[in-house]
Amino acid sequence: MEIEIAVAEFDLLYTRRSFISQINSDNEVVVEPRVSGFLVARHYKKGMPVRKGQLIFEIDDSEYYTALLSAQAALESSRALALEAKNNFDRAVPLAKIN
Repeated sequence: MEIEIAVAEFDLLYTRRSFISQINSDNEVVVEPRVSGFLVARHYKKGMPVRKGQLIFEIDDSEYYTALLSAQAALESSRALALEAKNNFDRAVPLAKIN
């Protein structure tokens, strides 16, 4: 009967294992927009940490820009009307003193 002999070697054994899991944070927050609108970009990936003040969504600002232009036009119109009223008043005061 023959016996095979092998010399033992010392070496590192690497094993790899895969597990399916889910990690939940103890710190979750509800993100609510201050204004409504259509989303045009999302600046984060699901599960990514974010900091206070960090831009995470981008909302289409075209409606707000149009409203801003309209408000600026209304302001300029009101200023013009106020200036016209002041000029009319300034012209009327001396005439009232004459009569």
